[in-house]
Amino acid sequence: MSQQFGHRVFSLMAWNTSTSGPVDFPNLGNVATQYSVVAQIQIHSASGCNRRVKLRPTGCFLAIGNLLFRAFPHRLHRTAPGRHLSYSSMATLSHRRIIIGDVHGHYDGLVALLDQVAPGGDDEVHFLGDLIDRGPRSADVIDLVRFHHFHCLLGNHEQMLLQSFPKAGHSNSLQSWLHSGGNNTIASYRDWDQLLEHLEWIRELPLYKDLGDTWLVHAGLNPHVPLSMQTANELCWIREEFHSIREPYFLNKLVITGHTITFTLPGVAPGELAQGQGWLDIDTGAYHPRSGWLTAVDIDNWKVYQVNVFDLKQQRVLPFDEVVTKVNPNKVKSGLPRLASH
Repeated sequence: MSQQFGHRVFSLMAWNTSTSGPVDFPNLGNVATQYSVVAQIQIHSASGCNRRVKLRPTGCFLAIGNLLFRAFPHRLHRTAPGRHLSYSSMATLSHRRIIIGDVHGHYDGLVALLDQVAPGGDDEVHFLGDLIDRGPRSADVIDLVRFHHFHCLLGNHEQMLLQSFPKAGHSNSLQSWLHSGGNNTIASYRDWDQLLEHLEWIRELPLYKDLGDTWLVHAGLNPHVPLSMQTANELCWIREEFHSIREPYFLNKLVITGHTITFTLPGVAPGELAQGQGWLDIDTGAYHPRSGWLTAVDIDNWKVYQVNVFDLKQQRVLPFDEVVTKVNPNKVKSGLPRLASH
């Protein structure tokens, strides 16, 4: 099992880096006259850049993509990604449900975490969204999740990406997404075709998933409206209004979220999980210098797996009760600092 898993990922990444046959970029001036924001990115971020990548433009948004790849040159993989996926031990319990918090492009940390969790064939692996942005290898993270058919929800960062590249029409969201870590995501792609493929996959991601006793969502729910009236923006972006609830939204389900970094909630230290009235937040801030912890939770055995993405030697497996802090809802609204676009 371990060798098969590692071999599969290594083969996938070898395919990722095998580009050939450079194609010229479209005329910069023609694109700049229609998309001034993109032109500014080119001028200020890629002066003198002449890297070429394999592109096959077929429309105006492909032209935008060509320009972005010129502004943020792709990075080739310099290590064998599969080497981290040897799985030192096999799972001893059957059918675990593993929930993983916001990865934010930290591929090496995710690989180390999966090696620690060692999911077997009967296990379910669920991601809460925000696979991308901020970290250096967002494209690789998506490839890994897709290749192994892991479950994934739409996060606010995936939503910003989709809004930046709509199927039709013009978008005003590009600059905001790039400022929120999208520049690192663009830099992680080998060519425009790979990004197009990932965009189609992201468009199909669900906003939530009901596991029976557990309800997964990226950010939370609006506590004042029924489930049928929840909007995508609320499910992907909500913060204080959900975390300050005094009664559970569901009487018989635990809501597990990411999105809000746990140490921004009152009384929670970096690396700890946060628990409120009917909800559990497991986004321990993998990208943030105050934390670096990437978290997976086995919700059938209540075991917490963590890897620090800034120092992969820092790994731990803890009982749930040792790493969770209960949050006082009365202190949330006044005590929750804002970190832009988590």
